[in-house]
Amino acid sequence: MVAIPARFFLDYLSVTMTNEIDGSGENSGLTEALRDQKGYNKLARGPVLRPEREAAEAHEGKALDSLLRFVVAAGLHKRAEGEGRQGYKIGFQFGAHPTQGKAFVTVRGGHSRNMPSLEISGGNGECARVAPLVRKHLGPQLVSRADASIDTDQPGLFERLQNYMNARSPSLEVHHPEVEGDDQGGKTLYWLRYLGLKRNGRKRYCKRGVWLRVYQKDKERLARGVIAPEDMNPNLFRTEFVIVHDERAGKRKLALVAPQERIADHRSSCELVQWLACECEGLTEEEAVLRLTKVPTPADDKTAEERAITGTGQYKNPSVDAAIERFVDRDSGGNWSAAEVAPRVVRKEVARLVMRELAFTGAVEKRILWHGLDKIRPPEEAEFRDRHRVALQKCRDIADEARAQRAAAQA
Repeated sequence: MVAIPARFFLDYLSVTMTNEIDGSGENSGLTEALRDQKGYNKLARGPVLRPEREAAEAHEGKALDSLLRFVVAAGLHKRAEGEGRQGYKIGFQFGAHPTQGKAFVTVRGGHSRNMPSLEISGGNGECARVAPLVRKHLGPQLVSRADASIDTDQPGLFERLQNYMNARSPSLEVHHPEVEGDDQGGKTLYWLRYLGLKRNGRKRYCKRGVWLRVYQKDKERLARGVIAPEDMNPNLFRTEFVIVHDERAGKRKLALVAPQERIADHRSSCELVQWLACECEGLTEEEAVLRLTKVPTPADDKTAEERAITGTGQYKNPSVDAAIERFVDRDSGGNWSAAEVAPRVVRKEVARLVMRELAFTGAVEKRILWHGLDKIRPPEEAEFRDRHRVALQKCRDIADEARAQRAAAQA
């Protein structure tokens, strides 16, 4: 195995807490009900908040308290409190010292749609200390971005990396690396993030996967006034694999794995790490092996009842709307302003709609047959299933052992 991944550290982390209703990062219940083109909701006769507001507020408050308790437990101090950004109403900034240094941790809450979030930037190495604690102590979370970084002291690494990326770009059918900055403030090299042009002529950047950033770390710190000119090392480069996701499954996956595991899930990044091992560690190509390892998507561990509750919550509004619309059309001729509907009759009508659909499709009978619960099975059939299960497991064990032997032979 290659020696480099063990030295990777997190230099940026963006985390969103999950709600306890459906496990997503959306704060369901705090957004306004859907409106028509005139800005009014047909059923509610005006813009209103969803009825789950109280439950959503409770979940949001609990998540925000968890974030603030975690930051304090990590030994950080509050530096500022005020309005949040990016749609959040409130924001808190924390640093390693009450008065010295810059704040590098931001906690935001009060968004109209999203759950509270935590953002950890570099902070002169503090992110490398705090970020691993997030996975360990914070509970269910979604990670939309994580920067896995490594520092190398190699003369000419920037130019060699640029040549490597230029040589690889045509074969990968991706754009050549982009270079920004100058020699005085330090250059920055970007790769695998540019996906082309939008219809309006603007650049498109990847929203999921891995892209690379390489920059001269000490020149960047000198430009910011962090270090003195005599302490600047011109050959110190920071290589960052910026891992981003905009889908829930990817965010859940990224929250459960270490940075080097996520890099090994991306072929181009995996090959680049091997190249760095040869260039910076003096390893041969045979020694610098980082196998491409696909990270499995986390299994859904909810019970059938929990999934049913989640599904009911997602589709309850269309069912209730259908029942209400039936009463308005039948009793008031479709005049919503003159209609009056009692919740009791709506609940009965929703139950009637569901029962009619179950009877029409035969879903209940099909699921009973699917689970083999239409009758009591004789003991002989249970013994046959047990023998078949044992034989199938033996076949799987033999296949796993064969794959392990092939992998060991290739290593």
